[in-house]
Amino acid sequence: MFCEKCGSDNGDGQSICYKCGNPIINQTNSNNVADSDADSVADSASSFIPKPVARQNVAKRSAVILAVAISVVATVLVVAVLYFALDIGANGNRLDIGANDDNLDIGVNGNRFEGSGYESAEDAVKAYLEAFINADVDAMTSTFAVETYVENFNLEASLERLRAYTLASQQSFPSNNQFTTDMNIQQRQSQIASFIRYQYMSLFIPKAINEGMMTTFADTQESRSFIRTLGDQSYINSLSEMSIIGFVSPSSLHDSYTSEANQRYINQTTEILGAQGVEDVVARVELDNQNLLFCFDAVRYGDKWYVHSLGGNIGTLLGISLYAMGVVPESD
Repeated sequence: MFCEKCGSDNGDGQSICYKCGNPIINQTNSNNVADSDADSVADSASSFIPKPVARQNVAKRSAVILAVAISVVATVLVVAVLYFALDIGANGNRLDIGANDDNLDIGVNGNRFEGSGYESAEDAVKAYLEAFINADVDAMTSTFAVETYVENFNLEASLERLRAYTLASQQSFPSNNQFTTDMNIQQRQSQIASFIRYQYMSLFIPKAINEGMMTTFADTQESRSFIRTLGDQSYINSLSEMSIIGFVSPSSLHDSYTSEANQRYINQTTEILGAQGVEDVVARVELDNQNLLFCFDAVRYGDKWYVHSLGGNIGTLLGISLYAMGVVPESD
């Protein structure tokens, strides 16, 4: 063995160089250790090297991934088509008028709640009463401005007149996006449903209205009797016999109708509704051998008239109860 320091040749088994005294390393053992370490490193490294995957497994995995991707894309497309093409809401009506965005779909279903409008305010009121006679709630609702009302309503002008905002406001939100527009339509539709319900009950079941107060029952017998009263079919028969006699000029019913203050009020209402005109209409109706006056506000958008409210401005001037919805005996 040779000394690594001075190069002297020492015999096998020597641990110290005979010439310089430098320790001699057993080269044979050193080489064996190095070889063993190299093999160990190689084996460890090989454990981190991915093993080849069979070509057939890769093909199968690729096919599954492709199928899943196609399925996801197809589902997204179907949902998108249903959402934008159908725009389904409450009554199956598609409402296509946007308030501040031409692309807004006003309403929640497929057709408009409102009809196509009428040539005059009296025509709109007559259509409402004829639908009432036929007990056709959908036809009654269609005489009102609903989508057009929501589209044109001036919330700023409304708040300016009232100087207040409540949950009972005529319209809760500006119609500047699809969500608030749909809520405004539902609010308007709900208002109209309440108009019709109160008017029907004031004619046939006034004790159920009770001027907005709670009706209480002493026992089960009383409550069951009350339910039978609510569902009495004879009211529908009486409706079918109701007839429209004609119309009465609002100015003939109250001196203040033509006053400057009242005309200013009507003009403000027209501005709030974003309309081209507002007109009070009073119809004379015969029901159960009694002449009744039905009071309305009608509104004009463009060249078409719609019912706006039951009772309206003339009903307020005449002091008709809110719950009567503009109906009062003519003798009063």
